[in-house]
Amino acid sequence: MSKLLGVDYGTEQVGIAISDDEKKQAFVYATIPAESVLEELEDIIEKEDVETIVLGLPLSLSGAIGPQAEKVQEFGYSLEDALPVLVEYEDERFTTKVSADLASAMGPDVDDHQLAAQEILQTYIDRTINV
Repeated sequence: MSKLLGVDYGTEQVGIAISDDEKKQAFVYATIPAESVLEELEDIIEKEDVETIVLGLPLSLSGAIGPQAEKVQEFGYSLEDALPVLVEYEDERFTTKVSADLASAMGPDVDDHQLAAQEILQTYIDRTINV
């Protein structure tokens, strides 16, 4: 069975989450450096049998696409060109705050990039699959 991969894209760090085989639950997976993201995603896709990447899209509070969302879309286009997967987008307007608060409460060993990726992926799963 193939899986879904959640991605919280940042200019320095990229948080990764992965679904279970049934695509019902998202789990934290890794944080990778942005400069090697394509190579590392390629390895993860092959190793984990990923069919779709769900990329968090940082829309403005009004829902408009601003400069940061445009950068994420450009990153998404590069993923589609370089990797054999479908790229979907999920609104991540509130995931950064939620994941940062959760990471703070959980302690210093928890990575908020991974938690943001998990939240992005779980929101996508709940919106499209677990309906």
